[in-house]
Amino acid sequence: MTKPQHKEVSYIITVPKGKYCWDYHTPFALCEHFNNEGGYIRCDLGFHPLKDIKCDGIKKPGVCRNLKEIQR
Repeated sequence: MTKPQHKEVSYIITVPKGKYCWDYHTPFALCEHFNNEGGYIRCDLGFHPLKDIKCDGIKKPGVCRNLKEIQR
């Protein structure tokens, strides 16, 4: 019997509350995993697609927006 090469893990991340990776109206609401180096918006965690909404901000992809907040 061979051993599996991968395992599923839970990894706690911190993202801004709300529907944006970067909310233009709230200067500190910027996700630490958001990257726009070179002028291309992307999520360093691989959540896609990111959408640039003019005058509002960069909208989170559905998979990120639907992550459950942990209760402590």
